[in-house]
Amino acid sequence: MALPKLPRVKLDELDYLHEDLVSMFLRFEGKKLTPELCLRLARNLSFALEGGVNVDHAFQTLMQYENKELNKHWSSLLARQVVARQYELAGGPLQLFDKRPVRDEWVALEIMSSKPCDWRGKPAGIELTFYCLTGHPAGHLLAKKFPENWIAYLAYRIGFSRRLRYNYETWTLEGLRFFGYLLGAKRDPADLDFEDWVVNPAVKRANQLIIKKRQRFEVETGGMSEDKQQEYSCPFDLEIYCSDCRHSTNECIAVPRRGLVKHGQ
Repeated sequence: MALPKLPRVKLDELDYLHEDLVSMFLRFEGKKLTPELCLRLARNLSFALEGGVNVDHAFQTLMQYENKELNKHWSSLLARQVVARQYELAGGPLQLFDKRPVRDEWVALEIMSSKPCDWRGKPAGIELTFYCLTGHPAGHLLAKKFPENWIAYLAYRIGFSRRLRYNYETWTLEGLRFFGYLLGAKRDPADLDFEDWVVNPAVKRANQLIIKKRQRFEVETGGMSEDKQQEYSCPFDLEIYCSDCRHSTNECIAVPRRGLVKHGQ
C-alpha cells in the first residue's frame, strides 16, 4: 500500500514559532494553570498563530491541564504541540498530549542522543532517542533500538555521502532530522515502529550543513569558493572538534548533546 505524501511543512519556521511560544509561556514560569491564566494564554495563542486560532479552542485545550505548573519542560512540550498541530487546533481543542503514536502518520524527528544496547542478545545494537517535531507525539522523546549495521544505512539516507562519510561515531547523528512514518502503537506504548523514513531536499540540505561543520578538519576546502568554505567553518573560529564544544545549540547548529540543552529535558 502506498504511503501518504510527506506533509508540506517548513521545520525552521516551526522552530522559530516554538521558541516564541516557549518564551511567552515562561513569562509565567512557576505558576499553575488557572481559568484566568488559561484565558490569558489562549488570547495570546490566538494572536500568535498564523491565521488566528479560535480563543475558545485554545482555552479548552489549556483547561485540560488546570493546576499544571508551567515549568521549562512542560512549556516546551505545550509550545511544540501547539505549533505542530495548529491546523488541528483551528478545528477544535487538542486531545490530551500523548507520547504514543496514536495513529499512522508522517512525523518529523530529530535525533537527540544514542547509546549502545543489546540486539538479539548480543552487544550489537544502538538505541536512538528522537525528539518529535510534528504529528500527535510532537514535543515528546521517543526511543528505539536498531542493529548497529542499520545505523550506517540511516546515516547515508539522511545526509552523509561519499564526500561526507559516516565514521560510525553515533554522536555525529545528533541534530540530524528526517521524516519517519510511525505506526500507531497497538500494544506496548514504548514500542516504536517505522514503516519508512525519508528526507526531503530542504531537510537534507540542513542535515548536510551540520555534517560539513563537524567534518571541517577532514575535508580539504582550499579549492572551494568562499561561500562553500563558510559552510565548513566554525562560527567561533575554534580549533576544536564539535564533540568537545560547550556552546549551546542556539549558538551553533553543529553542537551535539542536543537533548540536554535545547528542549528542556
